[in-house]
Amino acid sequence: MGKIRIYNNLTKEMTVLIFQRIVPHYRIPIFNSLSKRLDLVVCHGKEISGSSLKDESGNLGFPHFHIKNWYLSKKKETWVIQNIFTPIFRFKPTIVVAEFGLGILSNWLLLYLRTIFGYKLMFWSHGYNWKKGFHPNYSISDKLRLWLINASDGIILYSQNGRKTLSKWVRFPDRLYVASNTLDTGSLLKLRKGYEKEGKEILKKKCGIEHFKLIIFIGRLKKDKQVDFLLRVFSYVLKHIEDCGLLVVGDGPERENLKNLSKLMRLRNVYFLGEIKEMEKAGKLLFISDVLVNPGDIGLSVVHAFCFDMPVITQKSGVNGPCSPEFEYIENGKTGFLCEIGNVERMAEIVIKLLENEKIREKLKRNIRQKILKDCSIEAFLQCYIQAVKKISKR
Repeated sequence: MGKIRIYNNLTKEMTVLIFQRIVPHYRIPIFNSLSKRLDLVVCHGKEISGSSLKDESGNLGFPHFHIKNWYLSKKKETWVIQNIFTPIFRFKPTIVVAEFGLGILSNWLLLYLRTIFGYKLMFWSHGYNWKKGFHPNYSISDKLRLWLINASDGIILYSQNGRKTLSKWVRFPDRLYVASNTLDTGSLLKLRKGYEKEGKEILKKKCGIEHFKLIIFIGRLKKDKQVDFLLRVFSYVLKHIEDCGLLVVGDGPERENLKNLSKLMRLRNVYFLGEIKEMEKAGKLLFISDVLVNPGDIGLSVVHAFCFDMPVITQKSGVNGPCSPEFEYIENGKTGFLCEIGNVERMAEIVIKLLENEKIREKLKRNIRQKILKDCSIEAFLQCYIQAVKKISKR
């Protein structure tokens, strides 16, 4: 795709190259919004064979450039080299924003080429391994992460907790920027308002799911999502609320194992719906549901749920609990509930209490709407992301 020039409100013309391994479907609205405010080109390749998360190269409306990904392991998609040379020669960027990861070996080349082409280099990611924490005093991988961050011109982090952790170690804490990870909340909130006019019961009938209460899970079906734990929770819930359903939205390597486990446990009212990329269809399922339960790594499902007034129940953060930056959106008792790690009965009791008490759900809904506007909105993300790019361009 050819270069698209947009004169923004910077003092000079600026071209931003964003390197991503792939462009997943949930990133498309983010890049579309960024492209309206920045002169950018997103450089991306294809997914590794067998990955449940696909590159959406055929559905992109923003400036993009397809590059080659060479994966060094058939099982690990984080070990990869990208063809960074072609887009850098072609577009001559002012700023490069690269997905951050030790296994993305082309990032080391980006550091070297910076001295030749004179661009500013920023990274964009969690910043470190959330499950293991950040320990550059004895961890070799964290020493390398710290070196990369210090060698770059800055890093855009997914969360405030990420900045708090890294600021104790990096050479220039003022080069740690936060653009909280989110979805296209503007479009999702518009959908919610439209569904409110129809009403939950009418939409339930249209979806063919008319249980009294509904629990939903959205995410990739991987072991770290702990959907097997959720099935055990649901088994307990069914003993107290017979007409309750569980919607499992997502695909992944654990799908067949989970379906077999559900049959083995003789669970009823469990619907494995597969991956749903259509914003409207997924939105309807969230709107008709009552609570989202994700015992493991929660990811952006928490933002998705919040856009439809839905509280989120998960486990407390830890080695066996969720370890993702979006975890900080959940305020215990205000926007959701955090349960003891590994305690099936306790999580089930909270789910039952929430399903049976409309007053609690209404209270949480008010808090959730404030949280979306204050911390999770796409506008807040865009403002912080663009501000970071502007500051780096002036260094």
